[in-house]
Amino acid sequence: MKTKIVSFLAAVMALNINVASADLNGNAGAKFSSEYHRRGAVVSQDAVQASIGANTDLGGLNVSVDFFSNQGTESGAVNSNEITASVGGSLFGDKASAYIGVYNTDMSNSDAVLEGFVQVGVSAPLNPTVRAFRGASNNLNTFEGQLSHSFDLKLFDFGLVGVLGNTETSQTADSTYSLVTATASKDIAENFSIYADLSLSDTNSRDSELFWGAGLTVKF
Repeated sequence: MKTKIVSFLAAVMALNINVASADLNGNAGAKFSSEYHRRGAVVSQDAVQASIGANTDLGGLNVSVDFFSNQGTESGAVNSNEITASVGGSLFGDKASAYIGVYNTDMSNSDAVLEGFVQVGVSAPLNPTVRAFRGASNNLNTFEGQLSHSFDLKLFDFGLVGVLGNTETSQTADSTYSLVTATASKDIAENFSIYADLSLSDTNSRDSELFWGAGLTVKF
């Protein structure tokens, strides 16, 4: 499994080298979250999170690479590092979009899992988006649907995102989950913003949980 991770990271580095001469857009962020939920599972509490990503147009397609790290502050907490790489673009005169990519998750309490995925979105009210993932070695599937909307409230921006998904946790078991997140953000300076969010997470195997977070984002 470690060999797969090394190969994947090498491919990401090669991609960065190939697009180095292109017009890169990037972002980086840091956040504290009272909990981190992934596909309905509570990964850790009181977590420090960091992210960095870059994207560029290459041959008429949008190419992006993103890295996310979640580090629990409690003793024995589960930590995770996640890498997403995708390529895609607009369809039908910007009425829709489609992307394919790979998603690698490395949890501190388990082996890394590499998945391929397909994402399709429609330019319509609430920005409907669907995603399908399949594990490269475990052949487990995950399906998600997402709706989102944003509001300009003059003093700050306000966004709502809702996700409903189903993930196979083994060959004989699965979990249905939902996540609704409300985010208030404010631009402090050019390419620099701060935000706070509140999320409600639920699955078919536990009671719903409410958690919050606060962070900052820098664009470059």
